[in-house]
Amino acid sequence: MIERLGINLRIVEGDGIDAPIGKAAHYPGTGWPGGGSNIYIYGHAQEGMFLSLWDVKKGDEVVLTLV
Repeated sequence: MIERLGINLRIVEGDGIDAPIGKAAHYPGTGWPGGGSNIYIYGHAQEGMFLSLWDVKKGDEVVLTLV
């Protein structure tokens, strides 16, 4: 979630090829929170998804929540 940009998407396990509509995808083989390595999350650049990342600013906080 990036609250200021209104990004709040469920993250699903991805296949590294297709980006799901209405969700973000975790790239296979990359880390998970607390794993001590880089995490790669991908999704479409469309309204309600990652389009507003064009407006990200230094200091914006990204919050990942595992449920």
